[in-house]
Amino acid sequence: MGAQGTRAINSLASSILTVNKDAITMNSTLSKIANTFGNTIRWGITSSIVQGLMNSVQGAVTYMKDLDESLTNIQMVTGSSKEEMRELAQYANEAAQALGSTTTDYTNAVKVFVQEGYSTAESKQYANLSTELANVSEQDTATTSDQITAYRNAFQLDYKQTAEAMDKVANVA
Repeated sequence: MGAQGTRAINSLASSILTVNKDAITMNSTLSKIANTFGNTIRWGITSSIVQGLMNSVQGAVTYMKDLDESLTNIQMVTGSSKEEMRELAQYANEAAQALGSTTTDYTNAVKVFVQEGYSTAESKQYANLSTELANVSEQDTATTSDQITAYRNAFQLDYKQTAEAMDKVANVA
């Protein structure tokens, strides 16, 4: 082979060692990139879970405050006891579930009618009507409660007549 052949073989061996070192370095770099990518994904998932949990807690707290405010307003108008308000809250929760609404929307409807001078029992009846109308017309119960009051006052309707009129309005909607 001679000197030139020996140099060529040495150069080839040196090149192979260099390529091997580069491959090892590249493998290490790719491993670090894959590890970083995996950590980033895990962090994103964990962050989303924590954020979702915090939003749920915040939503629950806001909901409870709104419900408490609605019940407090009803209690102020009616002079009802805390026990009566607990019973109303339980009833409102069951009625809202049956009507496909929220407890707060239901108690807000009760509040409108109580503020207009109706008894709690009458207010519950009208709140049922208001909640049904809100579901059909895609409005909130405060708006439908005001509409029911306007119909009642404009046409001097009793509850049965008001319910029949709201059924007709719901059919049109």
